[in-house]
Amino acid sequence: MLVATRVTLEVGEKHRRTRGLGMDLPASRIARGVVREHVASMYGLSANVIRYYGMPLLGLAALLPALMPGTAILFVLAPVKDYFRLKPACGLPAFIGLFWLEMAAYQLGVWRGCRARWTLRPLSPILRWRR
Repeated sequence: MLVATRVTLEVGEKHRRTRGLGMDLPASRIARGVVREHVASMYGLSANVIRYYGMPLLGLAALLPALMPGTAILFVLAPVKDYFRLKPACGLPAFIGLFWLEMAAYQLGVWRGCRARWTLRPLSPILRWRR
């Protein structure tokens, strides 16, 4: 419910701003853009978390069950979006399983390289703020 309220407020604010700039876009068009923006952001978060931090996150979620719903969303969002984007020949459950296996293999390689070189730098995120 909180997410829907925030999205509604964001749509209202962007609608006011566009009218202030002399553009009269319908609120429905702005709402579609806002929702697409949020889905794209969540996809990016989901894909990167699964790719680099999925296994530690699963372990942490097993220890702290309150993290399980958010972890489940992160683990499902990217593969489901990729499934509908790529339209593979296999079914959705098989695609999700293969997606997870690929990400786990990638993570094992990264963690193995970190251990071999005694550094966690490849796992440290680089944050860049843009306006």
